[in-house]
Amino acid sequence: MDMHRQMNIKHRTVASWMKYIRNNASDFDIVDRFSECFWESQLDSKHEIIKFFPDDEHGPVYIFGAWFGILAQLLDDEFFLSRIYSIDIDRNCARVQEQNFHRNNIVAVTDNMATYEYPETPRIVINPSTEHVDQQIYDMWWNHIPDDTLYIIQGNNLEIDEHCRLHDTLEDFKKANHAEKVLKESQIVCEGPDGPFYRYTVLGVK
Repeated sequence: MDMHRQMNIKHRTVASWMKYIRNNASDFDIVDRFSECFWESQLDSKHEIIKFFPDDEHGPVYIFGAWFGILAQLLDDEFFLSRIYSIDIDRNCARVQEQNFHRNNIVAVTDNMATYEYPETPRIVINPSTEHVDQQIYDMWWNHIPDDTLYIIQGNNLEIDEHCRLHDTLEDFKKANHAEKVLKESQIVCEGPDGPFYRYTVLGVK
């Protein structure tokens, strides 16, 4: 992992995002939702994952709560990965990815993280959306990860309607999310709608 690594976003990636926004401007709800992927705090979050991502890992990679697949595309721009599974419970996310951002090694999936069945043995699993699920759903997801698998998890203490499981400290976050074999961790300050909040990132082994 390279803690000084910057995001190397290919021009085709940025162009595809802008093309999607231009071509779907009339569908305000979905474009507005897509644009939320690019808040500064969202990009800070993805940058932390890219910094934590091991240099010698080549996949398969599984991203849960992957939204519109922005993180999958960023990882694909940065690393040579055999396959990335981009998983979200919202059907719109897989549809938008396949229709607008298709890449041969990225598989867009509509599924519930709690009941998802791995089609290939994972090398690394990523969950940047732990604050969006309750403890029962998170525990089901965690318990289903094969032992000795690398993981990257994220959460925060931002109080908004969509967040149901918040943590005020990094230690509380690790405890609630069963992060014990920790290899790297961080707590960064992000700017929210009503002021700053903390975002936590942990790399470890299940």
